[in-house]
Amino acid sequence: MRETFDHIFGQTLDRGHLFDQIQYILQNIFLEEEGLVSLEKELPLIKFSSCETPPFPLSVYMLCPQRADVGKFFYEMVTNWLIPGRKMQIELFFITDFKFNPMEKKTYTIAEAVVRIKDERDYKIIEQVKEAFQREVSLGISSPYHANRLMEMKGVSLDEKTTLIREKIIQLLARFPQKIDYDIFSFLQQFMISSSRQFKQRRSYRTLTRIVCTLYTYFHSIQISMTESETRRYLYSKSMKVKIDTPFGQKSVVGLFVALNFLHRHEVFEKGHLLKAVERYVKGVKIVDESYILHQPSGERFLAFYVEIEKEGGEDFTRDEIVMLQKRLHPHLTHCIEQLVKPVFMPRNEEEVMRYIVTLSRQVQYVKDIPQVVISFEGQLEGQMVFTVVLVRAIAPMAKSIEQIVKNSSSSVKIELEKVKRIGFVRKKYPKEAVVLRLSLKEKEFFKEDHSLNLYKARQTVVQEIEKLFGEIRDFNGGLLAKQMEVYSTLKEALQENGHIVSDCLENFFHSLYPVEFRGIFPLSALVKLYVLFHEALFSEENLYFKAEKEEHNLFILLSIEERELQQAVIKRIEEFKIPPSHLIKLQMAHEGKDYLGYVFLSSNPLEMDIFLKAIKALLFM
Repeated sequence: MRETFDHIFGQTLDRGHLFDQIQYILQNIFLEEEGLVSLEKELPLIKFSSCETPPFPLSVYMLCPQRADVGKFFYEMVTNWLIPGRKMQIELFFITDFKFNPMEKKTYTIAEAVVRIKDERDYKIIEQVKEAFQREVSLGISSPYHANRLMEMKGVSLDEKTTLIREKIIQLLARFPQKIDYDIFSFLQQFMISSSRQFKQRRSYRTLTRIVCTLYTYFHSIQISMTESETRRYLYSKSMKVKIDTPFGQKSVVGLFVALNFLHRHEVFEKGHLLKAVERYVKGVKIVDESYILHQPSGERFLAFYVEIEKEGGEDFTRDEIVMLQKRLHPHLTHCIEQLVKPVFMPRNEEEVMRYIVTLSRQVQYVKDIPQVVISFEGQLEGQMVFTVVLVRAIAPMAKSIEQIVKNSSSSVKIELEKVKRIGFVRKKYPKEAVVLRLSLKEKEFFKEDHSLNLYKARQTVVQEIEKLFGEIRDFNGGLLAKQMEVYSTLKEALQENGHIVSDCLENFFHSLYPVEFRGIFPLSALVKLYVLFHEALFSEENLYFKAEKEEHNLFILLSIEERELQQAVIKRIEEFKIPPSHLIKLQMAHEGKDYLGYVFLSSNPLEMDIFLKAIKALLFM
């Protein structure tokens, strides 16, 4: 026999309308004669009323253990997804919690949603999707996780998505009160305003929650760190795989978080700088449209931003590429911060040009002498680096004119002939010619990682272009520079051969060595050792870093001192020793808000090295 349900205890009325409605729904759910058999195993239950000839009212019944927000989920599914692609108008919606017996602890939720089936077409669609609909709703009721996933796949409005994000953040607040505070809701509001509608629609609420929480955490970490010290660089970064919805289905991209502080007034770091850093490890990437979310309060010297990248060809990122970005991108980013510098331009001094011509003319004594050249940096102008080249040559028989040489040049560098002048003869027979050229190079080809201009590299390019035109030349004012660049290349190769990590600041390290004129003759082994000590100091978190090592004829010292007064005291004390420049290599360099001092004392006397070392230790550790 069918169960009568006379023992049901309602929440607010033990008899009357509420009781009758609960009893009515239960009788429609349990049509089988056995009644409430194995109820716990069956729940949740989703049932449909019997179908009639359209038009007719169709009831969808639900019975499940009591659970928060289950009514909202059931209502949403019936409204939007009973007939896929069409929003159904619910004519009646009833839901309540009840107990089968007043003595039981177990509470259940029961509901009925009534919609009108207007025609045969609707009836056939429901017959086709009925079983799938029952499975999806039952799964969503059983698991809040699956309910959220269903809502994401089915699509929710931005208001509903924002509500879901708030609910998730409330859960995180309870779990991580030390990391997240209630001001995250203000942060969330700014995020929702600054991000585009398309950005929010194409990403799940789970992804948006993760973006908001990570940006918030990084931003506040920078803020707290800067209260401790404003003279140090702080940097946080992270990469993660992200799924975004497109008209053609889901696609994978990589989301990147960056938070950092600025040490100087004219420093800049934006999405373009980050993209350039990424391209160092993964080629052929671009920024996903409308994915750049920046948080930087007005007037503050720190920021946090999120941006997504994708491959230009649409391919997915490999696991190795993701791992490489996670490992290598972070330490590289500090070298990509750009310092804005106004373009430099200084009108050429014609008297100086004439002096160069007279000086170079004296160097050309024979017709076979190679051309003599002076190269000067003139300035920056409209994205160009401009160099002035003064060249003096002897014109041998059958030699091409300077006009022909410049005209026939196939170089990509812009070369302008400004002046040609006969300035005498070699052996009273062969004319000597002075030429003034203007070479313009595209500055974007000579940017370093921090977007500063590499004048050394640009000057080498000018030398190469002149050699293409005139053959072998003598770089009159660049001999020492050429030797230094040769030593730098040798130093880099030696470090790589010995398995040492060559950081992006190696070039700055080399050009911070003094005396300048001795850079080309310092012992290579001493430079390698000093760099290794410097590289170790880069990763030290100590306010005072000191390391000293002795070799047979060398004493190596590397210091990093935050106190400027103590730093100046060390420099002054070392100057008092009056060590000849040929016996003391000095390193003085600022990097990421920290100052580094390095010394190599070249001496064959162990007593001298001991006195030198004790004098420095006495200042540091007194």
